[in-house]
Amino acid sequence: MAVNVLSYPFRIDFVNGRPASVPDDSDIHKAEQIAAMIRTNRGERPLLRAFGIVDPSFHRFDVSDFLDCVQTFYAPDQLSVTDVAVGQVAGVDTSVTVEFE
Repeated sequence: MAVNVLSYPFRIDFVNGRPASVPDDSDIHKAEQIAAMIRTNRGERPLLRAFGIVDPSFHRFDVSDFLDCVQTFYAPDQLSVTDVAVGQVAGVDTSVTVEFE
């Protein structure tokens, strides 16, 4: 049975005037969890220091670092990443595309 959880990033649903939420077993929730992981610098969350990735602003995006984080925090039946593609322009990482099940 799906349970609604707060959506990431936090926002207000103007239709009903409450915080936006999504079913915890939906693809939208999985995509939001991936976005949270990529946007969180490792060590940024005091209670979950291993959550997130090394800041890619000054380093290349490390796919294996990202996959290690996914495996640490999610069971394969919760979130399974099938492909990660890093787009580059002139040797600089410009986008990350994650496919998941």
